Amino acid sequence: MLILKIVQFANSNIGSVRYCSSKTSKFSVVSFYKFHKYEEPQKLVETLKTRLSDLDVKGRIQINSIGINSQICMPHSNLNPTKDTFSETYCDDIEYKIHEANFQVFRKLRITNKKLVDGMGDDFDPSKVGSHISPEKWNEILDNRESTNPLILD
Repeated sequence: MLILKIVQFANSNIGSVRYCSSKTSKFSVVSFYKFHKYEEPQKLVETLKTRLSDLDVKGRIQINSIGINSQICMPHSNLNPTKDTFSETYCDDIEYKIHEANFQVFRKLRITNKKLVDGMGDDFDPSKVGSHISPEKWNEILDNRESTNPLILD
C-alpha cells in the first residue's frame, strides 16, 4: 500500500506529493560516485536493475565504462544489502554519503549507461586521478592559480 504525504513549503500555499511506504517510515538516502574502469557497463545496468528493484531501491544511477554516479533511497533495513550489491557487482571501495529520511525521496529507479561528466569520454583513465589535499594546500593552490593553472571539476 502506498501512502501519499503532502509536504507544505514554508510561506507558500504550494505543496508537493511525497511517496511513503506503509511498511517502514525510515529510509536511507545514499549518494556516491566512483571512477572505476568497467568493461561491460550495459550488463551492469541490467544486473543492478534486477537486484536493486528487489531491495526497493529508488533513485538515479548513471554508469559507463569509466565510473558510476548515484543518488538513491531505500528502506533503512536494505542499506547494507544495497551496499553489498555494489561491492559484489562493481567494486568494494566506494565511499558512501548516507542521510536519513522519513519517506522515500524518489518515485522510481532509473539506471542508465551514459556519460558521467561532460567533456570526459570513455578514454578517461580513472587510475590517473589526483590525490586528496589539505584545506591549507587547496587555499595555497587557489591563491596561486595563475601560476599553477589548476583544473577544477565539480
